[in-house]
Amino acid sequence: MSAAAACMPQLVPPSSPLHGSAAQQQPAMAAAERRQPGVTETAKIESHGSEEQRAEDNSDRGSAVGKPRPVVRTLTCERKAYMEGFALWRSIGRPELQELDPILSLDEFEFSAPAGFTDHPHRGFENVTYMLEGSVSYHDFSGHKGTINTGDVQWLTAGRGVVHAEVPGGHGVQRGINIWINLSASDKM
Repeated sequence: MSAAAACMPQLVPPSSPLHGSAAQQQPAMAAAERRQPGVTETAKIESHGSEEQRAEDNSDRGSAVGKPRPVVRTLTCERKAYMEGFALWRSIGRPELQELDPILSLDEFEFSAPAGFTDHPHRGFENVTYMLEGSVSYHDFSGHKGTINTGDVQWLTAGRGVVHAEVPGGHGVQRGINIWINLSASDKM
């Protein structure tokens, strides 16, 4: 389990495409008896062979994938309120995890009125926002504006600089995930 996964709450149900395609999940389902609601599962799930067999299969295909690495450490993410109406859980971008360049930060956030970020600058990174629940409205100095709704993604490149603002786009708590990705020096100035 990655450090980010250890810190993030379960965001998508295991049957989601984000947890593997249906094609990847089919062999495991075919190898086990179908689970019925209220029935204890007793079926043995077939493995894909021993570690030696998997390593041999991988070497035949020239795969660079070796055996899985162990989890070295897990970190707990705590909710941190930054202002009235805005809080986040930071998993990447904290002192314990400094060697993850180009990932600068990975946060889950909660955003509601009266919070809002008036015009503020960014430079030298890309910011990807995915909305889990609710919406966030934004505008920037180039005239771009809109609302990011549940399930939407916004990709903002702040290479040489951007000034933008964000406010809750609806009533109640808006929730999302934000990842900041460092750009190379040539893309910053």
